[in-house]
Amino acid sequence: MQKAGDEVQWEEYWNPRLYVENAIGDLKCLTSRFVRYDTTGLATVCETRHITGTFFEFMELNKFPFDSQVSSFAAIQ
Repeated sequence: MQKAGDEVQWEEYWNPRLYVENAIGDLKCLTSRFVRYDTTGLATVCETRHITGTFFEFMELNKFPFDSQVSSFAAIQ
């Protein structure tokens, strides 16, 4: 049982396994987590991941240099 002031062992309670589908090579990931409480005391776990790497995306360059592209980031749990 977790007590107030204890350090949270996140891997024991919260460990979403995400796979970045369109990554090429190794990724660098900086993860931060915290618990947010609302006015009723309900807790929500928040996780932020800053991911750096090389990603693959098909580009349509028919109208280059007047084209626009939508890049996607595909993460799978």
